[in-house]
Amino acid sequence: MPARRCSIDGINYPTDGIGSFYKCPICGETTSYIQADPDEDWEFKVAVLSEHLEQAAAERPDIPVVDVPVRYHEGVYLIHAWDLYHAGHRDPLRPFDLIQVGKQVFEAIGYSKEQRAYLVQPFSLELSNDDLGRLADG
Repeated sequence: MPARRCSIDGINYPTDGIGSFYKCPICGETTSYIQADPDEDWEFKVAVLSEHLEQAAAERPDIPVVDVPVRYHEGVYLIHAWDLYHAGHRDPLRPFDLIQVGKQVFEAIGYSKEQRAYLVQPFSLELSNDDLGRLADG
C-alpha cells in the first residue's frame, strides 16, 4: 500500500482518506509519495512530536530579557545581583551567559562579591578589525 513520507520527521502517513497528508501535520513540509506501508503508529508519533515541539517553544528563551539598570564603574559594566533577582531572573549568571537589557545584549564575564554585581560586557555578533586581530592573537 503506498504512503506519503515526511523526510524531516521520518513518518510514513496513509494516503487514503484522513486528508491525504500532502503536507506533514508536524512541520508543514511537503511529503513524498513512496511505495511503502504507512507507519502503524503514525498517529502516536504525530502526537508525541507535536507535544515535544510545543514544550520546546514554551521553554524560556536562550537570552533572557530583563529590565534592570546597567552601571559603568572603572571601565566595567555592572548589573547588580539584586536587580536581576527583583526583575525575575533567579538563576545566577555564569561566565559567557548572555542577557538582554533593552536592545543591548551583554555577556557575563564574572562576579564581584565586593559589589554584589555581575561584571558584563556588551556582546555583538559583528566584529571590528581590532576584534578579529585580538581573536587571531589569542
